[in-house]
Amino acid sequence: MRKMFLSLALALAAISAWAFYPKAAQTNGYMMVIGRFSGSGFGSKGAIITISPDGQTQTQEVETKTGSLNKVSGSLDQLSVAELKTLNELRATGWRLKTSTPVVLGNGAITETVYLLEKD
Repeated sequence: MRKMFLSLALALAAISAWAFYPKAAQTNGYMMVIGRFSGSGFGSKGAIITISPDGQTQTQEVETKTGSLNKVSGSLDQLSVAELKTLNELRATGWRLKTSTPVVLGNGAITETVYLLEKD
């Protein structure tokens, strides 16, 4: 009976110690979200581009309006709302914002905000 108890105690100690064994750090990589707004004259186009750590790209078109300056600036506001919604959805899945970088190309014809996220 003592041998059985000793064997059981030893097995339980070994299993318990295994739970505290150091594990390799998970490398989740980074995710990138790009909010892109391009406009020429009174025409405009908006998109949210999400690049996952494995390189897969997903593009979500954002509805934009053309005609007047107010409609174009309203479209830029809609793009900002879509960016925020995307970032909040990713935050809920464990991603957090590391950096954000505004980029303006071609005398303001293309405006981007690049968000770099990392896993918590």
